[in-house]
Amino acid sequence: MPIENTALRAFTALGVPGAGLLVLYGIVNWVQPGSLRITEGWTGPIALVIVLSTAIILYRVVSPVPVPAPPPAISGPVALSIPRNASFKWVADRLAGAAVVEYLGFSRDELDVRLEPRQIKGNSSEEALENLGVALRGKVRPFVVEASVPGRIVLRVKNR
Repeated sequence: MPIENTALRAFTALGVPGAGLLVLYGIVNWVQPGSLRITEGWTGPIALVIVLSTAIILYRVVSPVPVPAPPPAISGPVALSIPRNASFKWVADRLAGAAVVEYLGFSRDELDVRLEPRQIKGNSSEEALENLGVALRGKVRPFVVEASVPGRIVLRVKNR
């Protein structure tokens, strides 16, 4: 699709820096093309700035990005005092600690089920989540707790 408008064609040909200079020339009347002269004393420092800028940009593009370490897995006993009107999803996220919880097969209503104040305990996050499932019996469909990858826990509704 050819560009019919000559102004758009000029901006496209100049690119963003060229369009910026064109706007600058339009705004500042005293700067005219060809009016700025660079003396021999400034050519070296200007070339050095350009080379250093290019080197820094290439270094940032080529250098590897540091990958943050995964959060440590919670080990040992887990206990949580559930406050009044806490939802199933809120409690499960707190019991999982730093692990990401994925909910497979749950409806929005099941995730929003409110619990009565109580204490949920377990020797690990997975066991505490299984105990939560026992506490929710009758309110939420039975589910399985799977922790296949460190830092990730999957709660999946059991198939009947």
